[in-house]
Amino acid sequence: MFRSPCYAALRTDGSLNDDVVYREAILAQVPFTAEQAIDVLVELPSGVTSRRRFQAMQEAISVATDDLSHAGHLVVSDAAQKMVSLNLHLNRSREELKSFRRNVAEEMDRLHEQLNRLRILVDETNANYNALDEAGRERVDNLTGIIAFFDEFQAYLRSEESVNEGSAAELPAYLRDDTARKLLGMHQEKDAA
Repeated sequence: MFRSPCYAALRTDGSLNDDVVYREAILAQVPFTAEQAIDVLVELPSGVTSRRRFQAMQEAISVATDDLSHAGHLVVSDAAQKMVSLNLHLNRSREELKSFRRNVAEEMDRLHEQLNRLRILVDETNANYNALDEAGRERVDNLTGIIAFFDEFQAYLRSEESVNEGSAAELPAYLRDDTARKLLGMHQEKDAA
């Protein structure tokens, strides 16, 4: 997603990648480069006299060219061009770094806002679920009560039906056949016959 603008200019060992740093510079070809001169001086032990440094440089340059004086001027020119190019690269990298930091900060702010929105969403979802769970449990309790009530209600209805069926078998006296016959005098005629 984001890549530091400084990576390309550095090798894995931490040294400068000259191909990247000097990419836009128009450097003259020289028999002995400023970097070669740096290497000669760095490899000398500390405390070496100036005369010994000059001799070491003379030996190193003479491997590349016989014109030591001209080679010295070319090393200085190479160093100056590379210094200008390196400073331009550093300034450009600094601006890229500022832009990179700004973009990363904006992305971090956006991600923080998104994280906060997600936290709020989780809190709201938890609260809604808790309300749903409470309402659901209350409804389950009510439905359980309804089931228990209607079990008893059905038992009540069955007992009422059996009471009504029992009284239908035993009709009130005015609806019984023998009462009607008695009233009509039919009971006596049947007995006389």
